[in-house]
Amino acid sequence: MLGEADFRSDKTPDTKGRKVGRFISYVEADYLFFDWLNLKVAVDYADDDGNLTRSVNGKNVLALGNDSENRVSIGLEPFLNRYVQPRIFYRINNGIRSDPTHNQNQLLIEAHVFL
Repeated sequence: MLGEADFRSDKTPDTKGRKVGRFISYVEADYLFFDWLNLKVAVDYADDDGNLTRSVNGKNVLALGNDSENRVSIGLEPFLNRYVQPRIFYRINNGIRSDPTHNQNQLLIEAHVFL
């Protein structure tokens, strides 16, 4: 198991000179089925105390709302040998409703090569 929680405070040109606090967390659990197959489940969560911008009659308007996002991933990681590790994951993204790119499910296939 692995877990992390962070509290950040950002003040950038994007925040228009205001400090915006953020809470970010990550939790992961791994289970080694065999010497060569790992099951991984991970959950990410992020929330900030800023405001959402939305378009009303062609103008960007600040609106208070739920801007928290979470992501759940589950996948398998077989260890083919000590240098190659493919991965297949299914990821469910739940984010701000007005942003479709933050609300889509994904199938990820990766290959890690260690030299």
